[in-house]
Amino acid sequence: MNWQTRSFDTIEMHTGGEPVRIIPGLHDDIHGADILAKRRDMRERLDGVRRLLMFEPEPLASVTKVDAL
Repeated sequence: MNWQTRSFDTIEMHTGGEPVRIIPGLHDDIHGADILAKRRDMRERLDGVRRLLMFEPEPLASVTKVDAL
């Protein structure tokens, strides 16, 4: 996946009082047989997506987590 040229829809929400940015539609790009394998795959291959969405268009100090649905 070329995430550097891809646009993302996001949903801003709060979970337990912590701000979270959800990325609907990214689930097809995450590989793994179970949730731990999917988490590992995201960490190894898609960390750039997390960084991009945490720090663009400006740093979001209030966003502590980025998840994919």
